[in-house]
Amino acid sequence: MVDSSCFCSSSVATPHRINSGSNNSPIGCGAPSPLAGQLKSFLVQSDEHLYTVCRYVERNPLRGGLVRKAENWRWTSLRRYLFGNSEERALLADWPEPRPRNWRAYVNGVETAAELAALRRS
Repeated sequence: MVDSSCFCSSSVATPHRINSGSNNSPIGCGAPSPLAGQLKSFLVQSDEHLYTVCRYVERNPLRGGLVRKAENWRWTSLRRYLFGNSEERALLADWPEPRPRNWRAYVNGVETAAELAALRRS
């Protein structure tokens, strides 16, 4: 699974590119996935939308009922960001904007059906 650190931007003024499950990413975010036909690649035009998309990705194990808190999933970038040692954290790409101070609470907060529907349509 590709973690949320797989996006690229030369500056905050340019759109952020989220590339899910493809090896076509400019920074090489992973090998082709067997789910590639089910995933999509799209531009994220604003920082607010970037945070929404990254929250969606980092929240996946929580949404799926695998953990009680997203950071408890061993393979999530959120766990590596919060608890990883310097080597583990070095594997994460820098975000074009810093994570909000309340990022952990935001990721673990209530996600409405309307939020999910809007994101999945984007």
